[in-house]
Amino acid sequence: MAKDQPDVLPPNLDLTALSVSQLTLLQQEIDKQKANANERERQAVKGQVIAVLEAAGFTVADLPALFPPPARGPARSRAMYRHPSKSKLTWTGKGRKPNWVSEYLSGEGHSLDDLKIK
Repeated sequence: MAKDQPDVLPPNLDLTALSVSQLTLLQQEIDKQKANANERERQAVKGQVIAVLEAAGFTVADLPALFPPPARGPARSRAMYRHPSKSKLTWTGKGRKPNWVSEYLSGEGHSLDDLKIK
């Protein structure tokens, strides 16, 4: 709603007298008017933001330089080792060995090189 209008319904509005189809039409009109009001408010705020920028000596084109994107986090490590029969089980080789690696290595004649992804 506009700032000069109070956020209350008119006292003579009797929704109980309306049929389902009339209420549906009313809801559609309300949705349309809400969208229009939101767009008007967005445009008003946009105008205010532009006015503040210009008063400070900036333009809208200056905004990307004023607010650079945040730095990306570290890249995810690639898997270095894969279970021989369960391909979804992988390990980067960093941190503690997963149980499946320890179990595999406890078998006779198995080495970490057997699990290395080539």
